[in-house]
Amino acid sequence: MIVLSVDPATSSGWSRWEDGQLSTFGTLTIRDKGRLLPLSAWCLFTAHREPGLLVIEEHTHPRGRSAARALHEARSLWETLASLRGWRVVRVNSQRWQRDTLGRQAFTTAQRKAVALAFARSICERARIDVRNLDSDSADAVCIGQWWQFTEKAAAYAAWK
Repeated sequence: MIVLSVDPATSSGWSRWEDGQLSTFGTLTIRDKGRLLPLSAWCLFTAHREPGLLVIEEHTHPRGRSAARALHEARSLWETLASLRGWRVVRVNSQRWQRDTLGRQAFTTAQRKAVALAFARSICERARIDVRNLDSDSADAVCIGQWWQFTEKAAAYAAWK
C-alpha cells in the first residue's frame, strides 16, 4: 500500500511510503506570488495506479489567523487532490505524533525541528535514501510517516482494508 504523509503548509513537506518502507521525500511550495500550485502535488497522487492513503498533519494550535488560514488552505488542497484520486485521508494530531515519535512536548520550536531532522535523517539513512535535500518540512513528513507505520491506527486500517 502507498502512504503519503504530509506536513501541510505553504511549503509542504511530504514523504512516500511503499509497503511500510520510506521510498522518497520532498518539499513542495503550494503557493507562489498568490497563486495556488496544485499540479506538482497532483503528480504525487497520479504516480501510482492504485489509490493509497494520505496521512496529513492537523495543527492543533496554529499561531495567528494568517497562519491558521494558510495551514487550512494547504491541508484542504492536499485532501482535495487525494479524494479526486480515490485516496483515503487520515488526519494526525501534531502533538500526538510529536510526543510519540520525538519523546517529549517541552521542546522549543528550534529544538523540536533539530530532533525531528536528526530522527528523519536516521530513517532515510536506514532506507539508503540521500539526505542532502532533507529540510525541516520534509523531516516532519518523514517522522509523521514513521509514526503512522507503528501506530495502532495503521494496524487497524490495514486489517480493515
